[in-house]
Amino acid sequence: MPKKPFVPKVVSANELHSGETIYLTASGWSPDIAAAVIGFNAVAAEGLLQRALTEPHLAVGPYLIDVALSDDGHPEPVRLRERMRINGPSVGALNGPPPVSARSRSAAA
Repeated sequence: MPKKPFVPKVVSANELHSGETIYLTASGWSPDIAAAVIGFNAVAAEGLLQRALTEPHLAVGPYLIDVALSDDGHPEPVRLRERMRINGPSVGALNGPPPVSARSRSAAA
């Protein structure tokens, strides 16, 4: 079977204190994937991941994600999961507060 071509990658993680999705940049971390440094080959991508793993005081669970380059050269996630992470949590804030009746029951308990 032929080997699949390498797909460029960036490092994604969660910010330690806020839980916000962040991306490894040339000078640190950013919530903006456009600022992420891109690994264009397996060695470069693994090097980025190893660098990220040295910063557990800043980033939790760093891992490599596949990206494609937009027309302006910025990385964009390939997988749906990663595209969703860019927009923030998929529960909680997007769903609004629980109904008043549910809050009343939990307060009374």
